[in-house]
Amino acid sequence: MENHLNDHEAEVVEDGQKLINFQRYRSLSEKISKVLEYQDKLRGLASEPLNPELRDYLEWRIRSTLIDSKAKSELESRSMELCNKEAKMSRNRTTELVNVGFG
Repeated sequence: MENHLNDHEAEVVEDGQKLINFQRYRSLSEKISKVLEYQDKLRGLASEPLNPELRDYLEWRIRSTLIDSKAKSELESRSMELCNKEAKMSRNRTTELVNVGFG
């Protein structure tokens, strides 16, 4: 998204007047719509009600799964990795919002 915004000027000058480059934002909106459309296709089970028997089975399997200290350590490590990744993504979103004029 940031590359797209850098490739399109935020303002255009016409007859000596600075104007908002609406084409930039229309094009960005189209890109966002495509991403959202793709994400909707990935929802899978979340978009349909879960069969009660399947839900009960999955809950039982989760409750009955034993986690040893090695697995717990790996889960904590992965959790920290994802937390750091999400924080970085959040900072990038802030930068992108500023780049499009929301900050």
